[in-house]
Amino acid sequence: MNSPPSSTPVSTGSCQCGDIRFELPTEPFASVICHCNNCQKSGGSAFASNLFFRQSQVKVLDPKDRIKWYEDNTTTSKRPILRGFCTTCGSKLFGRPTPPPHHTSLVNDPFFLVSSGAVDDIHLKTGKWLPTMEGFCDPWKRTWLPKKLDGIESFAKPFKIKAKF
Repeated sequence: MNSPPSSTPVSTGSCQCGDIRFELPTEPFASVICHCNNCQKSGGSAFASNLFFRQSQVKVLDPKDRIKWYEDNTTTSKRPILRGFCTTCGSKLFGRPTPPPHHTSLVNDPFFLVSSGAVDDIHLKTGKWLPTMEGFCDPWKRTWLPKKLDGIESFAKPFKIKAKF
């Protein structure tokens, strides 16, 4: 899949069984919580916590060919997303959203989402590793979650990732 130049990764991660590993040579350009129904169902949780990279920035190590990609065509944003998971343990690891038509720079190097829970040392991270946005809050955000999280912008519907490359 992706193979950026070899260097000491800023972070590493894996699925639960360890058959799929990945290396992150840089920090994410965004960290987002998504409350949409599809993210809830794909991860079996109240929300998804995704780290945004460009595809060329993530090195996926899958020597046993365990990644399976599911094409989710019923997204709230109306743009399909490929969801990558391990066929051995079922861990949801990655997302590959279809680039919007007006973003030609994303066609050759699209967004690549990494599930934050799969990052080995996520509990030690600060800065850009921490969520700064949450989206699709209406009507899917669980009522038992705080209405507003400190330092996090909330969006009821689709939102745009603010990133500099």
